[in-house]
Amino acid sequence: MGLLTEASVIENKDAFQTLHHQNKSNWIELGKLNININPALNTSHEKAAFKLAYEYAAKSRENIPEKERLAIAAAMWNLSTKRVKEEYDINKRAGAVFAIFGEEIKEQLNQLQFTEFTVVGTHRDASEHQGKVWKGETVPIRIELAPSYIDSSSQGRWLIAEGKKLGMLSPSDAQMSVGAITFGRASLNAKAKITSEASSGVIITTARGNVIEVNKLKSGAFADVDWSKQNYHATVTISVQPSRNPQKPDIGVAIIKDKRLGELKPESFEKLTAVLKAHNIPVQGYTVEGNITASPPSAAKVVIDASTIEYPQSWNQVQQSEFSENKLLLAQQIQANRTLEIAPIIHAFLSTQDKTTVVGKLNTVSWNPQTQEITLWTNGSSSPKMRVKYFDGEYQALPIGDIAEEIAANGLSEVDVQHFQQIAPSIYARIAGNQSIKADNNMENNY
Repeated sequence: MGLLTEASVIENKDAFQTLHHQNKSNWIELGKLNININPALNTSHEKAAFKLAYEYAAKSRENIPEKERLAIAAAMWNLSTKRVKEEYDINKRAGAVFAIFGEEIKEQLNQLQFTEFTVVGTHRDASEHQGKVWKGETVPIRIELAPSYIDSSSQGRWLIAEGKKLGMLSPSDAQMSVGAITFGRASLNAKAKITSEASSGVIITTARGNVIEVNKLKSGAFADVDWSKQNYHATVTISVQPSRNPQKPDIGVAIIKDKRLGELKPESFEKLTAVLKAHNIPVQGYTVEGNITASPPSAAKVVIDASTIEYPQSWNQVQQSEFSENKLLLAQQIQANRTLEIAPIIHAFLSTQDKTTVVGKLNTVSWNPQTQEITLWTNGSSSPKMRVKYFDGEYQALPIGDIAEEIAANGLSEVDVQHFQQIAPSIYARIAGNQSIKADNNMENNY
């Protein structure tokens, strides 16, 4: 008939649990009930509700002295829009403040109201300043609409610093208009100050180039260490401990000389566990020696001098569908989809080898432990067929060309995808069974 409302579930929770234990099944018999079926809300009900809401808004406004309205509007705006980390799951809506204080808001629009922004994804491959640590430099910026690093078929607002993509504006912050620049009338005096946020984790890199990522350093014994100042080398022991949330799996804790460093990122812990399990090595007490460096900053704070902001004389509204139909973006998306389908398979295959480059009959695949990148070529070609980076437990497709025709000519085909999908079961079976690490003859000789 339908799903119970959340309110009904909460109200009857104890009764449902009692019946569930009595019946020992997923079905609960409630017996005969009196049922009243009420018609659902329709458009006229919605219009009537909105009319009452706007009447209430107008009445509320009239009850506030005119000289106090601006201050109350500012306070209400702040409560309606600003969100702190502790309130991340709380939905906030600014509809009421627009309805009550619309005039006050419009009066403020002649000046930029937001001068501090957070830019995220500065550690991503899509960032052209990847790896750079900003220390308060003042540089010219502008805002552009470009494919999102999360999903290249959708668009995001990118902050361009010194002519290069830095990152996307955080969705939880205010959004600057696309096309806005800080060059102003005096382009040499642009004022946009950029400061990277402190790294929240470290990367342990072994001699063979394998990496273990650790975060939540603040609760550890080395919280005051600035890992970006110099390179550290240490022996790290992995301790498996139960999660603070009993419903979640165990966590991996990195220990240095009996002192807690931090927690392994879940994806890094899962990968390490899988590799050790394949070789019948217990995770508990496993030690690894390597260099410890700060993780790349993933976000930056941008402070803008409002007096340097300039806007375009006109804006053109661009439909999302126009971007999706773009020939180059479509070719990039097809290549990215195919790359992400086979990247885990190729990565798994490489983990069974005792070398970083494997040459087959038709293709060559290579793993770069320094950059954590996998590249696939057709033998005899200097143009890559596939490039992918493994980072944060995710595979990120890297570009292989600048024009659609180049991507179509050199990129992965559907035949490539089908081949790797066919050999995937044997690769995973060999890993799980801890079989020989010698190269798969079928892979080398026939592909």
